[in-house]
Amino acid sequence: MGSTTAIEILPGEGAQVLHADDTCYPSHLLPFEVQISALWALDDFTEENGATRIVRKETGIKDFAQVCEKDVIQAVMPKGSVVLYLGSTLHGGGENQSDAARKAVVNTYCLGWLRQEENQYLTLTRDEVASQSEAMRRMLGFQAHGPYLGVWPEDPDGLWYET
Repeated sequence: MGSTTAIEILPGEGAQVLHADDTCYPSHLLPFEVQISALWALDDFTEENGATRIVRKETGIKDFAQVCEKDVIQAVMPKGSVVLYLGSTLHGGGENQSDAARKAVVNTYCLGWLRQEENQYLTLTRDEVASQSEAMRRMLGFQAHGPYLGVWPEDPDGLWYET
């Protein structure tokens, strides 16, 4: 889990600048993707309330300055739906022309050997982590990827070797 973000686009709010979610990593230097994002609709996503705009990957566009409206689609979907996109995908919230807020949650997931954008080690208590399944502890980053790159030789909090 790289980060969790709550989003609320208020009535009258303009469109968000197109951006990618993986800019906290030097992903433009790598020949592979390092992150995937899951955008969960907490309300219906409509064109009127600013459904997220996404630049289709097949266009090959990586710079928002090159984007034309024909390259953009909107993630129109009912409440409870999810759209998955690569961290390098250009996207942004649309303009909310409705009289109600549009809410969503975005979870990002990075490769396990990368440092998370949100520091789960400071966010969660030891008891909260210990109560989770092994799969959940791994997703939260409580695991080590080999004896390299900043791994302490001992189990610092009693949770790493259990996972």
